[in-house]
Amino acid sequence: MSKTRKYIFIFLTLCLSFFFLISGIFGTNGYYYNKALISQLQAVEYEEDSMNMELEALEMQRESLSTEEGLRDAAISLGYYVEGDEVYRFQTPALQENVSIAETKPQTIEFTPLKPVICILIAAGISAVVVLFAAIIDSRRQTSYDIEQDKPGNPTDTYYIDG
Repeated sequence: MSKTRKYIFIFLTLCLSFFFLISGIFGTNGYYYNKALISQLQAVEYEEDSMNMELEALEMQRESLSTEEGLRDAAISLGYYVEGDEVYRFQTPALQENVSIAETKPQTIEFTPLKPVICILIAAGISAVVVLFAAIIDSRRQTSYDIEQDKPGNPTDTYYIDG
């Protein structure tokens, strides 16, 4: 196999390997993109759970307002009173603001995956650099081998005399 074919084969093999590696990590179906999708899914599930809890609370409130006692309790909480009730007025201290409990929402990770064309270009660039270094190292090794062969008194020199 000639050197050129060998380098082309190495380039193509490395290019495919690097393409699959890069797209498996940073691509549209890669690790980081899937991790971002999982975090978005958790955020959506959290929102859905909180909305379901709010819906249940509103349904319970609606059911309690359908009875006469529930209506009376709601009216009293709004400051109304029923005839015959004795109303006592108390001075209230300054109203405390409703302190909401800090919600721990799951964090969403934003990630834009690399397109396959970009993955191929990156893989081709890395492969070209690796093959270039391999060619340089191979040529230096070959020249050092040639210099070794040219030294006088080299025992590996064999001469054949036709005769």
